[in-house]
Amino acid sequence: MSSMNITDKVRLDELRVKTTVSGIYLQAWQAVELHLKANNYVIEYDKILVTFIENDSDYEVYLRKPVTTKILGGGGGICVVSKKDFSVKSCSFNR
Repeated sequence: MSSMNITDKVRLDELRVKTTVSGIYLQAWQAVELHLKANNYVIEYDKILVTFIENDSDYEVYLRKPVTTKILGGGGGICVVSKKDFSVKSCSFNR
């Protein structure tokens, strides 16, 4: 299955929008990116959608790949970043 391209490029292009993002979300993203790279996780920027949600203490950074077929686990993930010091509290992915 790894040789198949299951990323739904049409859906990915449909969901790509011009938007404004608070710089604080980019700071949260930077923490996630550094964490993932330190743990040898390869980020395929051209195949993911990123959603930022925040609560009183954390930023939740969701990464999702729109796919053409249903796959067990869904291929997405969430990383939780502390608002206090931008440390990554947790990251979990389903594949």
